[in-house]
Amino acid sequence: MREKLAAYLEAGGSLLATGEALGALPPSLVRPAGEATAGPAYLRVASGWADDLPDLPHVVLSGLTPLEAPGAETLATLTLPYPPRGEHFYFSSPQVAYAEDTSLPVMVHSGKVIALGAPLFAEYARRGYGAHRQLLQAALRRLLPEPLVSAHLPLSCEVALFQQGDRIVCLLVPYAPVRGDGIPQIEEWPMLADLTVGVRGDFDCVHVAPGGLPLPCHRRGRYTLAGPLLLQGPAAVVFE
Repeated sequence: MREKLAAYLEAGGSLLATGEALGALPPSLVRPAGEATAGPAYLRVASGWADDLPDLPHVVLSGLTPLEAPGAETLATLTLPYPPRGEHFYFSSPQVAYAEDTSLPVMVHSGKVIALGAPLFAEYARRGYGAHRQLLQAALRRLLPEPLVSAHLPLSCEVALFQQGDRIVCLLVPYAPVRGDGIPQIEEWPMLADLTVGVRGDFDCVHVAPGGLPLPCHRRGRYTLAGPLLLQGPAAVVFE
């Protein structure tokens, strides 16, 4: 896998590696600089690149691994958690070491690689902490400033693209807006209105399949945008 990823990077690809996937990166690029923290830890995001995130330490329950990446830009650093408090320790006790920021990188950007010392995709899927999604989204924007899809959709929508000759099929699937373990689900499709979906490229017409319902479309930069779209259940939007 390491050889494949090295060839992918050499060909101009970009990588966002988190958690155990760090082991597949070339050690000369990024490697662990110590053991992962035991239990919950916090990361503080560097200013100026992920402006959607509040300027405070954000918890990572699965722990954080410090990283070593020569010449890389540090995107987030480790903040030490409060130690466990027993009956003999109080907030005013001088023996208590308060949480403190460190200069240890836990998220770095080097060339076309962003590495994060935590399995944040899995943690977000389990716990649904919005700050994790914002952090990963900011990282993807750094690596892909012009993604294939440009859309105004709720977070509960999942999008997949398929190419069929000269046309692009954009499959939209709305899911429950709240995710995580132990969350009850209601098997009923929500109705979503006034949606906009676009793909990168120059297309002349857009319609919803099946049925062929045409959608108004227009160009904006490198994208063809279509809408407004009324969505109730899965739908395929075809760009031709």
